[in-house]
Amino acid sequence: ESAPSKPPATAHNLYSQSAQTDDRLKNDTDYLLHDIVVGRMTLRDRSLAHRIMTAWRRSNSTHGANLVQQVLERMIEEDEAGNGRVADVNSRLYQIAIQAWAHCGDEECGRRAEAILSRMEERYRKQTEVESRRDSSKAGTETSHTNARARPDARCFHLTLHALAKSQEEDATERAEHLVQRMEDMAKVDQELSIRPQTSTYNCLMDVYASRKGTYGIGQRAEDLLLGMAERNKDGDFSINPDTLSFNIVLKAWLNSGECAFESACRAEQLLRLMAKLGADGHNYVRPDAISFLTCLYCFEKAVLEERKDGSLILDHVDGLIDLAEETGAAGDDLTRFFNTVISIIAKSGIDAKQRTKELISRMEELRESGALNLQPISSNTKASILNQSELSTNTADEAEQLVLDIIENRLANSETSTSTMSSREKAEAIVNDSISSGKLIHSILQRNGRTNVEKVDKLLAKMERAAVRAPGSGPHWSHYNMAIASYAKINDNRSALDSLELLRRQEQCFEAGNKGSSPDGYAYQSVLTQLAKNRINKKLGLAETAHEVLMMMVRQVEQGNARVNPTTVDYNLVIGLYANAKKRSATDKAMSLFRRMQAETEAGNSNVKPGTVTMSSVLNALVQTKDKRAPLVALEFLDVVISEEGEHLILDAKFLRRLIIALTESNQLEHVDAAHDILVSTRFDEDGQNLNVATTTSCNDVVKGFCSTGTGTGTASKAQAVLVNLVSKFRSSEIAAMPDRHGFNAVISAWASSEDSLAMSNVEKLITLMGELHNEGCLNLEPTPFVIFNAIPVFANFATEKGVVDRARRLMDGVGPDKHFFAAFLNVVAKSKEPEKHEKAKIILDKLKEANCKEGVDATSYNIALNACAFVVRPEDKEGALDTAKQIFEECKHQNKADEVTYGTYLKAVRRCSSETDSKRESIVEDLIEQAKVSGHFGYLLRKELKHMYRDKLAEKLGIEAENKIPSSWWRNAKTPPQARMSRQRT
Repeated sequence: ESAPSKPPATAHNLYSQSAQTDDRLKNDTDYLLHDIVVGRMTLRDRSLAHRIMTAWRRSNSTHGANLVQQVLERMIEEDEAGNGRVADVNSRLYQIAIQAWAHCGDEECGRRAEAILSRMEERYRKQTEVESRRDSSKAGTETSHTNARARPDARCFHLTLHALAKSQEEDATERAEHLVQRMEDMAKVDQELSIRPQTSTYNCLMDVYASRKGTYGIGQRAEDLLLGMAERNKDGDFSINPDTLSFNIVLKAWLNSGECAFESACRAEQLLRLMAKLGADGHNYVRPDAISFLTCLYCFEKAVLEERKDGSLILDHVDGLIDLAEETGAAGDDLTRFFNTVISIIAKSGIDAKQRTKELISRMEELRESGALNLQPISSNTKASILNQSELSTNTADEAEQLVLDIIENRLANSETSTSTMSSREKAEAIVNDSISSGKLIHSILQRNGRTNVEKVDKLLAKMERAAVRAPGSGPHWSHYNMAIASYAKINDNRSALDSLELLRRQEQCFEAGNKGSSPDGYAYQSVLTQLAKNRINKKLGLAETAHEVLMMMVRQVEQGNARVNPTTVDYNLVIGLYANAKKRSATDKAMSLFRRMQAETEAGNSNVKPGTVTMSSVLNALVQTKDKRAPLVALEFLDVVISEEGEHLILDAKFLRRLIIALTESNQLEHVDAAHDILVSTRFDEDGQNLNVATTTSCNDVVKGFCSTGTGTGTASKAQAVLVNLVSKFRSSEIAAMPDRHGFNAVISAWASSEDSLAMSNVEKLITLMGELHNEGCLNLEPTPFVIFNAIPVFANFATEKGVVDRARRLMDGVGPDKHFFAAFLNVVAKSKEPEKHEKAKIILDKLKEANCKEGVDATSYNIALNACAFVVRPEDKEGALDTAKQIFEECKHQNKADEVTYGTYLKAVRRCSSETDSKRESIVEDLIEQAKVSGHFGYLLRKELKHMYRDKLAEKLGIEAENKIPSSWWRNAKTPPQARMSRQRT
C-alpha cells in the first residue's frame, strides 16, 4: 500500500508559534518581496504568497498588517506586469489585507483599511473602462478574468467598517456612514455587484457607533439606525431585517454612551423588553439571548460604579431583569454569568448585600433544579466572587480559606479519578477555573490587612504547591504569589521582606517543577527588592547582599528563558542604593561591580539596564560614604557621559549634579575642585526648560572647602577667597540660587590661619566685614558668631609680635557677646604679643573668661596661656609684677583643681624668667613647687626641663635622687608626659 498523502500545506501548519517557524516566515516573506523577478512569479510562488498573507494576518500586529499589504502590492505589481493569470489578484486577497489592519489594534487601522479598499475600487474601475473599449471578441482575456475576480463586494466593505470600529480616529463614525452610502450608490449603478447593503452592513455601522466609548449621543444614533432598519423591512426591503445581533449592538452602544449612566441603563432595559415582546410574538430572530441580558446588566453596574445612584432603585431594575430572564428563558443560553453579575451589583450597591445574595443563590438553585433556566451549579468561582465582594470579617477569611482547601482536595480527587475520562482540553479548563476561583478567594482573605491573614495565604500556597506534586500543572498561579508578596509589602515590618523572599524562592521551585502557571514575573522580584530597600534596618550589609541575590535570581530566570522577568535599571538602582547605605568598602566595590555590569549589558544591546542619573548618584553616594579615593575619578567619568552625545537621553536633575560636586570636592586635587566649581556656576535646564538651580548653600560650601583643601599657603587661601567672593557676587546678581554660609567663610578663614601670610589678617577682616554686610541684607545664616571670631583670632596670634595686632584682634570681638572660646583665643594673642604689661592684660582676660564661663570654670589651657604671658613679659620693669600675677594665677588654678603638669612647668618658667638667680625668694618658691608637684603627681616633662635650665648637672642632687632618669613614678603618676619620655625620644 502507498503511504498516506501529507495534508495540504496551510499557513497554520507551516507557520506555528515557534522561533524556528517564525524565522522561516520572515525568510519566505523576504524571498517573495525581494528575490522573485517581477513578471516571473510561478503558481508555487502564488501559493506561498497566500500562505504568507494568512500567517501575517493572524499575527494581529501593525508589523504583520504592513507586510500583508506589501505582499498584496507585490501581487498587484505581478498582475500589472502581464502575469495576471498567475498572480490572480482577487477579492479574497484584498479581504485578507483589510482584515489584517482591522485586527492589528493600530490607532489608524481604519484609515489604512479604507486605503486598501479605495485601491481595490480604483483598479476595478480602470480595468472596467479598459474592457469596455475592447472588441467583444477579446472579452475572454486575462485582464477580464482577473477583473471579474477582483470586484469590490460587501465583505470588503464590512471588514473596512470593522476596522473603523476598532480604530481610535475621531471621525470614524462619519467615514463609516460615508462608506455605507457609497455601497448604496454603487449598488444602484451596477446591479451585478454583490454590494447591496444588508442587515450585516448596518450591524457593522452600528458597531462603529457602539465602539466610540464615552461619546455623547452614540446610543441614540445606533437606536435610530435600528428603527430605520425596521421601517425599511416593514416597507418591503426584506434584505434588511434587524436580528438579535442588531439589538445587542445597540445595547452595547447604550453601555458605552457618554450620557447619564442610569438613564442609558433604563433605555437599554426598554430595548431589551422590546426584544422580549417581539420574541414572544413569534419573531424568534430577535429573541434576547445571554449577551442581551448581560449587556443590559452591565449598564446598571456602570450606574452603580460611576454615578452612585440610589442602590435600592437600581436593584429594583435588576430584579425586573431577573424576572424577565425567567419569562423568556433566554433562548436556552447559559445564564450563570448573568446571575454572577447580579451578585456583583448587589455587593457593590451596599443594600442588604449579604441577605440579598443568599436569597439570589437560593433562587438560582430553584431555577436550575426546575429546569426553567439553563444554569450551572453554584461553582467555587461564584462563591469566591461573593466572598471577594462581601463585607470584611474574620468569618469571611475563614470561609475563603476553607473553600481553597476544598478546591485543593477536589483537584487531587479529580486527578486520580478522571485521568481517562477527561480530555486534555477539559483538564486545562478545569485547572484554569480552579486557579481563578482560588485567586478570588485569596484576594478576599487579603482584603483584611494584617500578618495573620498573609501567613494564612502563605500556608495555603504551600499546600497548593504540595498538591501540585500529585496533580502536575495545578500549582498556585503567579498572580496568587504576587498578591501575597504585595500584602507582605503592606505590613512593612522587619520580617516582611525576608518572608516575601522565601515565598519567591518557593515560587521559583514550583515553576521549575513543571507548573508553568507559577512562572514568576518582574513584579514579584521588584516588590521584594523594594521591601528590602524600605526596611528599617537597611543600613546592614546583609540586606544589600540579599537584594543582590534577588537580582541574580532575576538574571537566572532570563537565562532560563522566562520572558516575564527582565531586570531593569530600577532593579539595579535598588541594589546599588542598598550597598551605598551599608557604608562599607566591600559594599562600595560591589556597587561599582554592578554598575560596570550594567554598562557591559548596555553595550551588548540591552537598553533595559542602561544606567541613568539615579544609578550614578547611588554609585557616587557609595564612594563618598566610604571616602573612597575613586570618587572624584568616577565623578569625572560620569560628567563626561552626561555632556557627551550618548548622555543626551539622560534626564538631569539637581540632586545628581550636587552629588557630582560632593564627589569631586572630596579630592585634594585642584583640577577636580575646578570641575566641581564649573558644575556649580554653569546654567543647566531640565526637560521642561526650567533652570536646575544646582547651587545650594551646602554645594557652595563644599566647593569653597574643596579649594581650601587643595594645599596650604597664600595661593590656596587666596584662591578659596576669590571663589567665595565670586559666588557671593553671582548670588547678589541672581545668577545662582544660593551662596556659602558661615561654614564656607570659616573654611577660608582657617585656610588663612594655616597660611602664615602677612596679608592674612587684612583678608580675614574683609571676610568678616562681608559677613556683616550680608547679614544686614537679610542673610541670617551669615551673622559673625562667636565661633567665627574664635576661628579668626588664631590668624592674629600668628602675627602677635607685630605692633597693633592685639588691638585689631580686640576690635573683632566688639559687638560679640562674652564667649569662652574667643576669650581663650584672644588670651593666646595677648600672650604671644610684645605689649607692655601684658601679664595684667592676660589676668583681665582670664577674669572675663571666668565671668563668661561661670558654671564650668576656666580650663587648664587658659590658665597655662595666662602663665605663659607672665613668663614672656618684654620690659624688665614688668617682671616683678608678672611674677606676682603668675603666682596668683597658679594658686587659683590649683584651687579650682585644674592644674596639670603643664601648669607646674609653665609657672616654673615664669619664676625662672621673671626672677634673678640671686633672689632669695626664688629658691623657696622652686622647692615649694617641686614638693607640690611630687605630691600631686604632676612632675612632668616640662617641669623637669625648666629645672634642668636652672640647675644643670646638679638636678639629681637637688631632687635627692640617684640619677636624673630615675625619677620615681609616684611623682608623675598624673602626668600625661612622663618626665623622661620625651628626653629619651630626643636622644633617639
